[in-house]
Amino acid sequence: MYRNFIIEAIVLKTQRMGECHKVVTFLTKSKGIITGIAHGAKKIKSALRSATEPLNLCKVYFYHNPVKNSYKISDIDCIESFDEIPCNLSHFYTASLWIEIILKSFGGGDVNSSIFDLFVKSLYLLSKEHKTRLNYMHNIVSISKEVRKYEYTHKHPKKTVSKM
Repeated sequence: MYRNFIIEAIVLKTQRMGECHKVVTFLTKSKGIITGIAHGAKKIKSALRSATEPLNLCKVYFYHNPVKNSYKISDIDCIESFDEIPCNLSHFYTASLWIEIILKSFGGGDVNSSIFDLFVKSLYLLSKEHKTRLNYMHNIVSISKEVRKYEYTHKHPKKTVSKM
């Protein structure tokens, strides 16, 4: 198994670690939620500084240490930055609600690529100014339904009946 891998992800949240490091939580399409450490990301001249802010769609270069079961962010390339969302308070609250729903529902660390795709599409819609509040609520309901459907199928697997 390879220790280095590249994956497309959205930054959900960041936390300060020490004086100049960040702990970054990502939503990925194929691995679910991954938390990695970006060493030196709080430094002024760091290349990781701006790309590890929430609501960025990025290509992330990870190093996985299987002994410690930890992830280190080697490099990051920003694909799309949703800078318009934090400028509008209602858009920012909506995106924050979506992030909280995703973080609370992925507690087990399972993978669901349809939630990733839905979240990216919702952020694109939210970054457009002409969308109405009804569309935002529809996206919230869609994300919630996808999460509930996914959790239900994993908690209640189909039982097979064998004929004797």
